[in-house]
Amino acid sequence: MPDDGPTVIVPSEEAAQVQAQAVEPPADTERIPVVHPAAETMPAAIPPVTPMSERSKIQSQERLASLVQSVEQEALAAGVPSPPIQSQSQPQPLVVQAPTATQPVVQVPAGVQQSVAQSSSRAAKPSLAQSVVQSVTQSMPAIVTNGTGSGLKPVVMTGVIPAVVLEGGMRPVMPQEVRDRLISLERAEGSVAVVGSMNADYTVTARRLPEPGETVRGGALRILPGGKGANQASAAARLGANVCIYGAVGNDPNADFLLGELDAAGVDTSEILRTEGATGTTVITVDANGENTIVYSPGANGKVSAGYVQSHRDALADASVLGLCLESPMTTVIAAAEAAHADGVTVLLNESPFLPELPHELVTSTDILLVNEHEAAQLLELDEPDGGDWSGCDWDDVVSRIADYGFERAIVTLGDQGSVVIENYRWYRVDVAKVPAKDTTGCGDAFMGTVLSGLAAGYSLLESAQMASYVAGYAATRLGAQASFGSAADVLAYFSA
Repeated sequence: MPDDGPTVIVPSEEAAQVQAQAVEPPADTERIPVVHPAAETMPAAIPPVTPMSERSKIQSQERLASLVQSVEQEALAAGVPSPPIQSQSQPQPLVVQAPTATQPVVQVPAGVQQSVAQSSSRAAKPSLAQSVVQSVTQSMPAIVTNGTGSGLKPVVMTGVIPAVVLEGGMRPVMPQEVRDRLISLERAEGSVAVVGSMNADYTVTARRLPEPGETVRGGALRILPGGKGANQASAAARLGANVCIYGAVGNDPNADFLLGELDAAGVDTSEILRTEGATGTTVITVDANGENTIVYSPGANGKVSAGYVQSHRDALADASVLGLCLESPMTTVIAAAEAAHADGVTVLLNESPFLPELPHELVTSTDILLVNEHEAAQLLELDEPDGGDWSGCDWDDVVSRIADYGFERAIVTLGDQGSVVIENYRWYRVDVAKVPAKDTTGCGDAFMGTVLSGLAAGYSLLESAQMASYVAGYAATRLGAQASFGSAADVLAYFSA
């Protein structure tokens, strides 16, 4: 059980790495300057790994190549054809590129996945080669499943994505095309605007979350920079996007703390309103598995008016994409969406905190909806699957419901099961990058910030979501919201061979 400890005000880049000394939150508190971690530094959530020698690496590669060859030979002996199977039931589908509406093209050794699927139906005990290939594919990022809203069966593309073979396990490797996209974000000419909240996150970790009416003992209290709007802006800026945030903070020490963190991340804070009273606040509890609960107090965020938005309309119109969430007053969110939509700016709405019904004016002014699985189930009146397993979900039905609600494009995030991208009445499932999670508090905002960056750079919704899977995965290995976000170099280094 964690021990009680002092309150710690932690700047974002050090929150997951240091145990800060006890401080008090008054205005004269000394803030520790942000020191961005080197790209090659392994996140604190990952246990140190002894690097393999060159000889060991070569031997591991040779063994893996031999096993793959064995599987291919089994496939040929069984008469398995080379073209990829198009089936919804094939186990552990993995993809290396987005699907097309015609015959999919897969860069994968012929028959590898097919032999695993067919051999498993022939015998209860798989061969050593099959076990290794299944183990490799199950630990990798994956995928895209291409479906339609017209009743056609989805096309599942299969492939083997490389992994880093390390002592103690494997870490997924980011495909080269995704790496190239992520690197290009720093050179993108488009820009991101965010109208949203800025909060001080009062965070406590405990071995488990309390049941209703129960008290559990936690560890030290940490005050971290947060707020969904600020988190999303920070995530996008750290990846190299040009980002400006619009919103309000109070006149307390937390306000200076939050603005300093946003400035350090590279976010333009020049348009932020300073008001009397407290800055927005959240109270967060995090358990040993990284799951969390969040309670939100708006503070200054509730003072951002529609008039404030209108006074900044010209600046908002210069953005490529606008990010919105529902931690600001609804009239403000609607005003921002309507103004941006009318001026040709792509509007991405994260419906969080959740509302059971969205105003018609907001729906018609939103280009893309982003919700998690629980929000989607409530909004669309879906039955959540037993055990939280969404693999059997009828996504054609979800596509139809999304369209009936009024959205042409959407992303449904599924936690450790990835996400589903919906556009043009088709759906694409993008798997998560498998990592040892330490804290999932900022993962959703890291995901949205990456999508905002990708859209501003001219990438498609699907391409942006693929990048977001890795950025959110990296964030899950670190403590806090903004504290967990890395630069493009950090994310690339973590998911590199």
